[in-house]
Amino acid sequence: MVEKNTIEYLRQTTKKAEKQREVKERGEETERWREEEKEKKFQESEQKLLPEKLELAERIFIWCREFSKTNEFKSLDESKLKIYSSSIYALKRGGGDGCWSRFSISIEEGSVGVVIWDGYKWMPQKEKRFTKIGELANEVSYDYLSNLWKHIDSGRVYAYIANNITH
Repeated sequence: MVEKNTIEYLRQTTKKAEKQREVKERGEETERWREEEKEKKFQESEQKLLPEKLELAERIFIWCREFSKTNEFKSLDESKLKIYSSSIYALKRGGGDGCWSRFSISIEEGSVGVVIWDGYKWMPQKEKRFTKIGELANEVSYDYLSNLWKHIDSGRVYAYIANNITH
């Protein structure tokens, strides 16, 4: 056993700390590689689902255009109108505790588009406006589009809007 007040103790401690750093770096590198592999698989899956995503995006845009023509839509404050919210991100892979995204109809210069916000807890991270079906299908995850369409197609969207305008 080496006495603490010696240069030899410092050498041993430095070597031990270096080994710990190497182990930590290898673990971080492995984790980075795993995340890259997950992202790659996710992107491949999204690409395979593109035809379905295009169909869902088209249905969503058709509904948004039709709903924006109604007196009910015209009577609402568009800037505060949320159509859908979720605990999964729309614009990237992931979600979970504290994650959120919101979907809304946006009309600019007479053109109907949609806006999606992603955020974490109280912090918005991204806001993106889409005016083309292809953009929406390419940039938004299949899970999000699918869940959004189910929300609209089931009619739950109307109760959701009503609940949000009264609170």
